[in-house]
Parts: sequence; structure tokens; C-alpha cells
Amino acid sequence: MRPTPREDLHAPSVLATALVLWRLGIAAVALVGFCLAMLNGTRQWTWLGLYQWSQLSTLFAFLVALGGVAAPAFCPNEATMNVLRGAASAYVAITMVGYRFLIGGDYSLPSSLLEHLVVPVLVLADWLLVCRGQARVRWWWPFVWFVGPMAYVALYIHGSLKYGVTLYPILEVGSDTFWRNLAWLFASFAPLFYLIWGAPRAVRLARAGDAQPQRV
Repeated sequence: MRPTPREDLHAPSVLATALVLWRLGIAAVALVGFCLAMLNGTRQWTWLGLYQWSQLSTLFAFLVALGGVAAPAFCPNEATMNVLRGAASAYVAITMVGYRFLIGGDYSLPSSLLEHLVVPVLVLADWLLVCRGQARVRWWWPFVWFVGPMAYVALYIHGSLKYGVTLYPILEVGSDTFWRNLAWLFASFAPLFYLIWGAPRAVRLARAGDAQPQRV
């Protein structure tokens, strides 16, 4: 009896190739933005940049995009990868919103444009529009995404005490408003994370509604 060939051994489809190129593009843009920010307009690597949320979220987006290239080959539904993609989307959303509205930053520098606008838009577009497995991420995973900001707080305090530099004016370590502002920020993360979590479901429902035949 001749064995039946497996369908998953076929040559990569056009969509699979496009997905690889798309995520490699995200990774490339994130890497360029990260490197430009770490160089900070000089030819010397600024290690203090690793204490900044923008650089870390961009680096995380780069790693997740690279992981997203290989994930479909090992797990077509990207179950585990979608949790990381959701986290990357939540973190770059913090970067984009916080930089523009809390810090009042602009996009005059290429590093600022890439890290705070281009990379977030690309990562969020990938989360919303590419694949459908993210609509099955469990309801409690946004709480897991808090691990990133909580770990960053410890790193931020360490960096501020070590270098004596306040990276963000609203989070001045040792001030009377530090913990209050921090609590306010974390309280705002919950609705943002659940917005990220629920957005793919809304897109999926909208597509399902458009796919249904119209009744006359």
C-alpha cells in the first residue's frame, strides 16, 4: 500500500511566503529603530538606553517578529506565539500612547519616528489583521502581560538609583508622587490590554458579518 502524501509537506504557499516577508520587515524596522535609539545620534552605544521602556518594547517586538517567522512551521495555529504577539502589541501601544500624550514627544528624529510610531503601527496591524488564532487567546492573558511592566519598574528603579537620572519626569524615584503616578499608570494598563485582547475578536466578527450573504 502506497503511503498517502501529507498536505503539510507541500511547498510554501504565496501567503506563507508573504507572511515571512511581512514579519521579517517588522523585525528589520524594529531592529533599526532600536539601534538608532541606542546610538542616540552618536557612534557610541548608549547602554543607559536599556533602562528606557521604548527601547525594551522595540527590542521585544523585534524578537517576537522573528519568532513569528518560525512559529507557523512548528505550530500552525500559533497558540503560544499569539500570547507573545499580544504582549508585544500591548507594550508598543504603551510606547506609542505614552510617548505622545504623557511625555509630549515628537517624531523629528528617525529613532523616535520608528520606535514610537512606525513599529507600534506595524505590530498592531500584524496583531489585528494577520492570522486568526489571536482571537482564541484566553481572557486572563492580559493579566499575564502585566509581568513586563512590573519587571520594568524594578529595572527602572535600579537604573535611576545607579545613575542618578530620572528618565521620565512623571516617575521620579524617591518623590512623593512616584508610587501614586505608578499606580495610575498600571490602572490605565488594564483597559488598554483588554482593548488589545478584544480588538481581533471585533475584527473577526466584522469579517464574518461581511462574509454572510445579504438578504433582499
